[in-house]
Amino acid sequence: MQKEIRKLLCGFDEDDVFFGGGASTEQIIECEKKLNVQFPDSYKWFIREYGFGGACETEINGVNINSGSLKVVEETEYYREFGLPKSMVVINSSIGPYILCLDTSKMEKGECPVVAWDQIEGEGLPEYKNFYEYYIEDLKRIIEDEGT
Repeated sequence: MQKEIRKLLCGFDEDDVFFGGGASTEQIIECEKKLNVQFPDSYKWFIREYGFGGACETEINGVNINSGSLKVVEETEYYREFGLPKSMVVINSSIGPYILCLDTSKMEKGECPVVAWDQIEGEGLPEYKNFYEYYIEDLKRIIEDEGT
């Protein structure tokens, strides 16, 4: 799945992709400790490889090695103030009334589902089996929408 993500990203114009550089193992551990969760292997791969960022309008929260910002921690802590369960990790908060989260309470074999947490209803609606599945589908959607 990592190869598929890399291949999809190569299909975008250089101006349409933005990443912050890969995070270190120490930074990943720091984020996990601050949030008191274990990240799934697929998400760890993403932030180790890219730090944060995405293609076109989609940004995945992560770690910005240039500024030292732990955006995944900042976003998650912010939404926890409004009732986000402690097991959820915010990976994308730019999709309207829903926040895409990793539901770490459902971790199995190093992976957990990506859910759309409804800010109004206060519940997570299952969306994808894991981060890889989510990101591949999201990149394909962007390619289709943008005609990239």
